[in-house]
Amino acid sequence: MNQRKVIIVGAGIGGLVLAHSLHQKRISFEIYDRFPAHLTNSDGWAITLHSALAHLRNLLPGAQAALERISVCAGSGHSDQFAFYQGSPGKILSCGTTDTLDFVRANRHRLLEWLGHGVNINWGCTYLRHEIDNDTGRVTVIFTNGTSTRGHVLVGCDGLDSRVRNMLYYPIPAPLSTLPTRCIGGSVILDPAQYARQSTLSRSLYITYAQDCRLLVGLNTYAQGMAFAEYHWLLCFPADADSEIWERGATSERQLAFARNAVQGMEYDLCEVIYLTKPEKMFTPFLVRDRVPEILPDGAGPVTLIGDAAHPMSFFKGDGGNAAVEDAVRLAEYLHLVGASSSSCERALRLFEEEMVARVAPMVLQARQATSINVQAA
Repeated sequence: MNQRKVIIVGAGIGGLVLAHSLHQKRISFEIYDRFPAHLTNSDGWAITLHSALAHLRNLLPGAQAALERISVCAGSGHSDQFAFYQGSPGKILSCGTTDTLDFVRANRHRLLEWLGHGVNINWGCTYLRHEIDNDTGRVTVIFTNGTSTRGHVLVGCDGLDSRVRNMLYYPIPAPLSTLPTRCIGGSVILDPAQYARQSTLSRSLYITYAQDCRLLVGLNTYAQGMAFAEYHWLLCFPADADSEIWERGATSERQLAFARNAVQGMEYDLCEVIYLTKPEKMFTPFLVRDRVPEILPDGAGPVTLIGDAAHPMSFFKGDGGNAAVEDAVRLAEYLHLVGASSSSCERALRLFEEEMVARVAPMVLQARQATSINVQAA
């Protein structure tokens, strides 16, 4: 193994792909995550993998079979499919399948489980701060549980509200842009008759466009034996709509009532999941935020950011997770090409950031534009 050691903070998609990429390049690493091992951050929305697929197939043995297992459609005998609809009168605008497009709609839990296989993750370690030794150039990372570690490079892969990013810009955290779109959503369990109706609309994901809102409905997983299916839905609407929900908070019952009222003009089949949702299955509402990436400020030292820590973006183009995978692969390549000295590592990180900014900044801006409720499907 190369004598350099990379410290990875965050065992999400970007952090785990970075671990595999460094291993492939024979560069030593340690990876830490704030969640306990029994409570990993593996639940949540499914993710569409597209440009990341070539990297994953090159990086991980048996990738093609694994990708089939992590698909939300696994167990159904069907491949992934997406579709776009006009809410009234329920007209299909476009659709795509794996027969003509290379993509996988991945269940997040199974994806992270696959990426984490064979990786020694240090769980329950929340990043507190880091210090750089001016003499050696090495970086020491201190965690809130009192432990610490030391290495040559620190990579923050710790997501939207990155602690590593905040420390790099201390005392004034790098601001995130809040987009004029708000989202509420929920989860619903469907019986075979109900999920059969949904699968006729699209097997994996469909998005419905209406005048004042947009509805995303996606399969998350089938139960073993196809006894039931779990679906997630997300309703997006302009920031000024029913602002009291956000300013004063609202019960899950009120959120659900708001969602049902917002989709009244839609064809029923396209919004049936909202009417089948129970209040206790509502998710916490959120605002869409993003950040155009930049080269880190002078004095950052042997530290960099990837994925949402560097460039959170709106989900409407489906590029965020794919960009994180490419960040990880390219960063490992830059580190592989330089020596172990602190100056060489820092130079490699700044070169990586230059490439990343040129590659990802347009993605962030395009996703921001696509987030506008008035933008329709192509």
